[in-house]
Amino acid sequence: MNYKEKTKRIAFDLDKTLYPNSPEVDREIQIQIYQKIGQYLRCSISMAENLFLRLYEKMSGSKTLINLLNIPKETAREIVQEALEKADLDRFLIPNDDTIVLLKELKNRYLSVDLITGSSKGNALQKISKLGLQDIFDHHITGEEASKSDGDAYQKWLDLYDDSDPDHFLYVGDEKSRDYQSASKFGIPVILVNQIEKDDQLDCLQLSSLLEIKDYLL
Repeated sequence: MNYKEKTKRIAFDLDKTLYPNSPEVDREIQIQIYQKIGQYLRCSISMAENLFLRLYEKMSGSKTLINLLNIPKETAREIVQEALEKADLDRFLIPNDDTIVLLKELKNRYLSVDLITGSSKGNALQKISKLGLQDIFDHHITGEEASKSDGDAYQKWLDLYDDSDPDHFLYVGDEKSRDYQSASKFGIPVILVNQIEKDDQLDCLQLSSLLEIKDYLL
């Protein structure tokens, strides 16, 4: 796909898209998940961690929660999203000059650059401020306004503009379900970044880092 030719508006996910993942970030998020497991099972955090890790070796995080807590898929996803919001990530979020320059160049080239995140507005604004991106985004669509999982957030994004042709929009995220699958249902092209391994079943561009989008968009 020729993104430069068709794309007029771009939106970015926040968590693990605008900043890379790391063992430290993962650990902070996991602590929140263990606390939630402890609440469900009425056990200590250390016990919750042991129970989680036994299953996690064999399946994904969401599937581990589904099996361990006997909960629906959507509830498991909500637990993971809540962990992202509550985790104390501020000390790991620092401005990246290359990312800032990239997003400024995109903002100058395209009609709009927006943010679509499952985080709350306050949480999202705090994070993008820490990342030095507070002046980048034209619109913020946050979790309390519309859900990414059921697609409301993407419909809200399309509705912001008179030209709602999905081919003129592009979403940049990192996650298969909330980012790729949900946006694709509306015909919105997606680029996944910070991907360790490519999934051949996904019909989208998959890049190992956020900065690689420059080769396709600028």
